[in-house]
Amino acid sequence: MKIIYQTLSLLFFLALSNSVISQQTGNADNSFVPATAAPAIIPLEIETTEVANNKPMPVAIELILDLSGSMKGKIAGKSKIRIAREALKDTLKTLNDPVFLVGLRAYGFDSSVEKTKAASCPNTKLLTKITGNNLREIAAIAYKLKPYGYTPIAQSLLLAGKDLKDIDAESRMIILITDGKETCDGDPIATAKKLCEMGINQETHIVGFDLEVKTADDMRKVAKAGCGTYVDAKNSKELTNALNSIVAKAKDKIDPTWLRTIHPIEGGKTPETAVEISPGTYTLTRTLEKGEAMYFRVPTKLAQHGLIRGLLQSKRLIRKGAELIESEYGMAQFSITVYPPDDKKKRGRAVRLAGEPGTYKSIGYSDTYGEGFIFSISSNYDRVHPDSLFNVEIREAGDINEAYEAAAIQNDKTLTLPLDQTIVGHLGEGDFIDVMQIPTQAIKGEITLSNPELAFRVTVSNEKGKRLFRSRAQKGSLDFEIPKHTGIVLLTIEDKTPKLKQVFTSYELSISSK
Repeated sequence: MKIIYQTLSLLFFLALSNSVISQQTGNADNSFVPATAAPAIIPLEIETTEVANNKPMPVAIELILDLSGSMKGKIAGKSKIRIAREALKDTLKTLNDPVFLVGLRAYGFDSSVEKTKAASCPNTKLLTKITGNNLREIAAIAYKLKPYGYTPIAQSLLLAGKDLKDIDAESRMIILITDGKETCDGDPIATAKKLCEMGINQETHIVGFDLEVKTADDMRKVAKAGCGTYVDAKNSKELTNALNSIVAKAKDKIDPTWLRTIHPIEGGKTPETAVEISPGTYTLTRTLEKGEAMYFRVPTKLAQHGLIRGLLQSKRLIRKGAELIESEYGMAQFSITVYPPDDKKKRGRAVRLAGEPGTYKSIGYSDTYGEGFIFSISSNYDRVHPDSLFNVEIREAGDINEAYEAAAIQNDKTLTLPLDQTIVGHLGEGDFIDVMQIPTQAIKGEITLSNPELAFRVTVSNEKGKRLFRSRAQKGSLDFEIPKHTGIVLLTIEDKTPKLKQVFTSYELSISSK
């Protein structure tokens, strides 16, 4: 979506909300327990530097999964429902921005009812709340569902519209994945049209999975009537691509229309004199000359993750006589550099913004010391406009449980992994190694990273450092065997992405005795 920038308008900034908080599994029944939410970002009031309590409006999405009997069919030897689950899991990873509120509805899955139209057609149900921080829950529930009954598309769309209508959101989307036509005497076209005309900015998008030509044409008409899009998919790859193309439309909706925001703050001249700031949105009090920097300190705690987002709000500053003015064509730029407490040479890690007004980037820091961090705003190439905007957010990102950070070396606080349970950890942006102890009964493990950009390596070793197993650096997921062992044996997970130090990820890890 093209970012609109207005140079003469209200002073307003649509701040981004708190990031997805990790969730962990700790119950015997493998249910997902949400972690405590991180503090929300505080945006600015119009035409003032006072802090407001308003929150940005999110995008509400209801996924509808077809569990009718036809989803038992196979493509290339794999059942359609399995393909759909895997594609859905991949897609959910791209919806982890806290601005997305996501819920899952399914139909046809209740095998306890008689397989007749009268009994199965009412079987459409919202299985999760439409909220943030629940993507793992959605994936887990989807994997438990089995195809069985009829296909009440119209009724499912109608109920999804009612679900979304009650959500406080900027826009609303229904995403239906179906491999068949309406079989419950409903009228999906009329229903989708009604939802679109409700005046609540709602769209109905449909992914037709392995549909016959006539049915695909019908579903295309439903999506068009619902002010959405239809995408056809014939196999696993096409289904994943289709879902991602629709999610891209959702992401377009959160690309901000940035308007000039002013909230000036004066930073320190050196790291030692850095000014402490709280989560919020800021600009600078004055122009920074080439090579000059302002320093700020963020007081994070152990296992918290600090995130700094930067935004260009102006053109390049040029001199006109004795005054500095904005160029008509020149590109503005500035850098955000993060310095961890053990960075004695103060080289840090940096991200540089350069381009048109509306250009934005982010950089983060995982607190593995409990001492907070410092960051600077500067440029080694040009002046920095005082309206250069930066937003500070703090979110929880503990390993195993909130407020705990797995150390980079074994010590008396190193936790022993629970058997046959899934734990959630974090890696990257300053947190490059996690070390945990393996119980003696463990014989195999499984780890999956949510961020496909981050490469990792798993090592199993004894207390003296003798290596028992080491994987290659890889991305995505890994199943590994744990050699027979006695005494203390350690599992080490390493970030092996040296050229992408800005990458941050959560991971799911389980150790099994079976």
